[in-house]
Amino acid sequence: MTHPHELAPWERLSTRMIIQHRFFTILEDVVRLPSGSLGHWWRFEDGPDFVVIIPMNDQRQVLVSYQYNNAPQRVVAEFAGGGVEKGESYPDAAQRELMEEVGYYAHKLREIGSFLYQNRHSGRKCRVFLAQELEKRKLAHDDAEFIATEWMDIAAVDERIARGDIDNGVMLAAWCIFKSLVA
Repeated sequence: MTHPHELAPWERLSTRMIIQHRFFTILEDVVRLPSGSLGHWWRFEDGPDFVVIIPMNDQRQVLVSYQYNNAPQRVVAEFAGGGVEKGESYPDAAQRELMEEVGYYAHKLREIGSFLYQNRHSGRKCRVFLAQELEKRKLAHDDAEFIATEWMDIAAVDERIARGDIDNGVMLAAWCIFKSLVA
C-alpha cells in the first residue's frame, strides 16, 4: 500500500483547450503518470475561489434557499453563494451574494472554512462564510435566479440530510464545516 507522503505530483507535459465558454474553460493535460505511462486528464481552468454563505438568525435558525437547477432537472436546497468578481474581496463577494440571492446584509460576517470543489478536475476552493446580525437589504438578482427561502432549525437541517432530502454537495460540505465550528 502506498502512503500519502510517497505520492508525487504528476509531470504536466502539455495542455490544450477543449472548450471555452463565458462561464468556464475546459483544458486537457497530457501527464506522466507514476507508472511512467502517459495519461490524458481534463480539468477546468482555475479561476478565483467562490463563496457560500450560511445565514443564521438570533434564534439559531439558518436560511436555506431553494432553486431549480437545470442539470438534475429539479429544485435543489442550497445556501446563498456564487463567484467572486474581478477586484472583489471574498467577504465583499459574500455580502453581495447574500443581498442578491436572499435579501440580507450581514453586520457580522466571518469565514469559517473552505473546501476543494471538484478536486479531481479543479483547484478552486469554496470559501464558507457565516452571516449573522442580519438586516433586510436587497440587491438586484441575476436574471436566471428564482430563489425561494426557508428558515430552519439546525436539527431540522440535520434530519433532512439524514433522510437524503438534501443532497447538494456544496451545501453538505459547508454544513460539515458549520457543524464542526459553530453548532
